[in-house]
Amino acid sequence: MNKEARQVPFSQVKCSAVGWPELVVGILGFYAVGWTIYALFGVLATDPVLMGALQSWLAGLATLGAFGLALSLRVRRLAPFGLNRTTPKWLLLGALGGAAVFLLRGILLPPLVELFGLATDSQSDLAGGAQGGIVALVATGIGIAIVGPLGEEMLFRGVIQTALVRYGAVISTLASAAVFALIHGSVSILTPIAFVVGVLTAELYRRSGSLWPAIVAHVVHNAPTVFLYALL
Repeated sequence: MNKEARQVPFSQVKCSAVGWPELVVGILGFYAVGWTIYALFGVLATDPVLMGALQSWLAGLATLGAFGLALSLRVRRLAPFGLNRTTPKWLLLGALGGAAVFLLRGILLPPLVELFGLATDSQSDLAGGAQGGIVALVATGIGIAIVGPLGEEMLFRGVIQTALVRYGAVISTLASAAVFALIHGSVSILTPIAFVVGVLTAELYRRSGSLWPAIVAHVVHNAPTVFLYALL
């Protein structure tokens, strides 16, 4: 069996070389790559449909780029960042967890909006891509439901949570979820929802020892959003 593909218990991650240098490079890299791509999108796209489709890829490309920078720094192996094999049971649990949080989101949104008066969506520009025809819808869907979850879990769980696990499960879980939530808009209703998603995926990663259940949960949670943008 390939050593890179072998499942590694999360408890052993404490001995990993992933640490503060990877965390700092990952966060700084996210902003550097993200703003660079955003500026490039602004030059390339003036049409709201094209801009919406491009922006659906922004978070995924920024986090994938940041992960690549953290990966190349010292470790240069995927396994210490949680990209290990897992079991069908954990993938199923990830899918069920993602669906449950999406349903919870629908229940919590109205009272949270009413209570705090927060903006309902800081990513409303993405609707332009979802409503721009079949090609734009598919491109937007891939960005929101596949590229985004893949890159975000690789950065926020694979880098940040892994780097912080030496301080304990509570700190690593809550800290990675908090950073993930703040990235999604500090004045939006997405912030508490993203925090719940972050806690779910962090716990799936911690308990399974693999990022794949967390990625599946994130994909399942994000996918219905594409259809909501298209319809609304």
